[in-house]
Amino acid sequence: MTAVGFDRMAGHLRAAADAAGERPLDRLRAIARAYLDFGFRNTGLHQVMLREVRSEAEGSPEGRAAGLRALELLVEEIASAQAAGELPEGPPSDRLLPARATMHGFVQLAALGPLPGMGLLETDSEATVGRVVEASIRALR
Repeated sequence: MTAVGFDRMAGHLRAAADAAGERPLDRLRAIARAYLDFGFRNTGLHQVMLREVRSEAEGSPEGRAAGLRALELLVEEIASAQAAGELPEGPPSDRLLPARATMHGFVQLAALGPLPGMGLLETDSEATVGRVVEASIRALR
C-alpha cells in the first residue's frame, strides 16, 4: 500500500512539474502545490505512507524505496534550480528538509482541522495554499 501511494504521489508531482514548464522555481512551486493537493485529497493514505517509511517494524523495503524515489524528484528539481542560479549552492537534500517540513506540516495541520476561531487553516483557500507554497520556496533559499 505504501509503495503504491508513493508511486501515485510521485506521478502527481511529476505531472505538475512537467505542466509548469521549464523554469526551475515554477516547477518547484507546482510540486509544492501538488504535494499539498495530494495530501488534502488522500489524508489517510498520506499519513499511513509516512508512518510506514519511518518505521522498520511497520514499513516495507518496497514502501521505503518508493518513498525515496518520490523524494528524489524533489532533490532533482532543487539541483536544477541551483544549476540555473535560482537557489543557492549546497547539497540539495539539505535544502529539501525545511521546504518539505513546511508542506508536510501544513498537510498534517489541515488533517486535524482548523484552529477554532482563528481561521488559520482554510485549506480550500487559494490564498492560504499560495502562502504555504511561497513559504516552501523561501525555505529552499
